[in-house]
Amino acid sequence: MFRKRSEQCSFMPWLIWGISAAFVLYQFLLQSAISVMIPQLMHDLRINILDIGLLSSSFFYPYVVLQIPAGILVDRFGARILLICSISLCVVASSLFSLSHGMDLAEWSRILMGIASAPAVVCGMYLASRWFDKEKFAFVAGLVEMIGLFGGAVGQVCLAHLVTAWGWRAAMYVCVALALVLLLCTVIFVQNQCQFKPRVSSQKTPVLVLLRKFLAVVFIPQVWIACIYSGLMFSIVTGFAGLWSIPFLQTRYGISADKAATASALVFMGTALGTGAIGWFACRLGQLKIIMTSMALISFVLMTSIIFIAMPLGLMWIMLLLLGFSCGAYVLAFAMVKKNTCSEISATAMGFTNMVCIVLGAPVLQPLIGWILVRSSHGATGLSFVNYQDALIPLPVFLLLAFLVALWIKDKPCIE
Repeated sequence: MFRKRSEQCSFMPWLIWGISAAFVLYQFLLQSAISVMIPQLMHDLRINILDIGLLSSSFFYPYVVLQIPAGILVDRFGARILLICSISLCVVASSLFSLSHGMDLAEWSRILMGIASAPAVVCGMYLASRWFDKEKFAFVAGLVEMIGLFGGAVGQVCLAHLVTAWGWRAAMYVCVALALVLLLCTVIFVQNQCQFKPRVSSQKTPVLVLLRKFLAVVFIPQVWIACIYSGLMFSIVTGFAGLWSIPFLQTRYGISADKAATASALVFMGTALGTGAIGWFACRLGQLKIIMTSMALISFVLMTSIIFIAMPLGLMWIMLLLLGFSCGAYVLAFAMVKKNTCSEISATAMGFTNMVCIVLGAPVLQPLIGWILVRSSHGATGLSFVNYQDALIPLPVFLLLAFLVALWIKDKPCIE
């Protein structure tokens, strides 16, 4: 009997955490879905390239704003109920988007997707802390980010093929079906606490106490430095790979949307690999500042080369993979913030970090690049490679800022 319980306990953490990680993957898929539908959406919804940037970024505004409330709710009520509500809302939002015939309904459905996806990463981190030993938390938490980023890569490639074969509406119907399967698995399997481990105290910390402790963390300068660095580095994933890399590559090389999506997915894959490898190396080296400054400088050189230097397509693929890998250093901000956070507000602090990480990317860069494209093309229907070069200049600027911010990082924790 004891052996049976032990085997169940060793299997269940991976199953339950895996379901929450699958939702992280799914929400990354929703984030980048617009990038493979641009021509079809412009035609069917009768919108321009600036509207595409606004439509894609509308997902991120509520997603960013709700990170801290999502963390507080998870700390207060657990992950199970939040996952059930969030995935159910994703089903509704994806269905509405597939039925859109104009900008209004499409934009509101994207906003609803952002609201629904807000607790995804926080729930994954929460369940990792509840179902795994402390020694495994860093590894499992890193896997949450890796799986999510692979979701961005797989999502772009698979959705691109679906859009090409069946159209964008049918691709969204597939997203609805995936969410329903995920919802069923959540209802059946997900629990907040392992029954075979010592239970976390059932006494709930008052929300005002949680907020007071959280505000103490927010006023630590090193927390802000780490979060801003993370946001500037991660902006390449959401602001470039998440939307504009595909039309940029199509215009630069004259390739199909499928092939451009595969190339763009390399940024997500590189970032997924980078989060794990850089996190491991940071633990071995014990000095975050050296890694974070070096990766920011490397990312700046790579991004500048990708935009302005003519190179063969094969070399471009390698550069995109390396760019994603170096940008994986953004994940070190979570480690820095965790050092300054007590366990009672861990989900709230992770939500804050994720909020700042996201806010500088898609919400700012996606519409900004779209606006520059419209200004650069002077309203012309066709966009040239030069137009994209002008529009993508903010990307290396952000990476240069990340390097300058990293110079202020201190390796020792701000509080014990």
